[in-house]
Amino acid sequence: SCRGFELEYRIILGTFVKNDTNLLGKILNNLTLFSNFAYIKSKVDISKQTSKPKEAPDVRTLQGQSPYLLNAGISYVDNDHGFSESGIVNRIGQRISVVGNYGTQMDIWESGRTVVDLQASKSFLKNKLEIRFTARDILAKTQIQYFYNKKDYNDEDTRLNKDKDDIIRTIQNGSTYAFSISYRF
Repeated sequence: SCRGFELEYRIILGTFVKNDTNLLGKILNNLTLFSNFAYIKSKVDISKQTSKPKEAPDVRTLQGQSPYLLNAGISYVDNDHGFSESGIVNRIGQRISVVGNYGTQMDIWESGRTVVDLQASKSFLKNKLEIRFTARDILAKTQIQYFYNKKDYNDEDTRLNKDKDDIIRTIQNGSTYAFSISYRF
């Protein structure tokens, strides 16, 4: 079962300016802030699993389901000058990567991770020619998978603790950068 909530907003900053004919008003009319936040509480019944020790809980979180997701960004689009740019931040919380078997293997957890992407483009020749630059995952945060080393099955703090948990794999993600030129006939 899953339950939770989601909050989302999108706002054009020009709504706060009375005079949109001056330079500041024009810039703010092209500037948009946006965000999305979700909190999810998931449960999977494992009470009938035969290899589960008595002291182990009867429920666990859903594999691959983060307890929270956060997306936020800012974009600027100026259609009059054929220019746009955006910056986006994504954050996910820790989650079960691989479900274990209490008899032989514990769950493998994946640490939370933040990703930042940027993009900018400029059009020329009445929007026939476009130059675009994209940078993905510019923080290149390491993804860590670990055994949550809990002495007490009732301890619900599953976040990575590098002093106590057994790190089994680290994946060093890289940033990608792209530059493209396109022409529409």
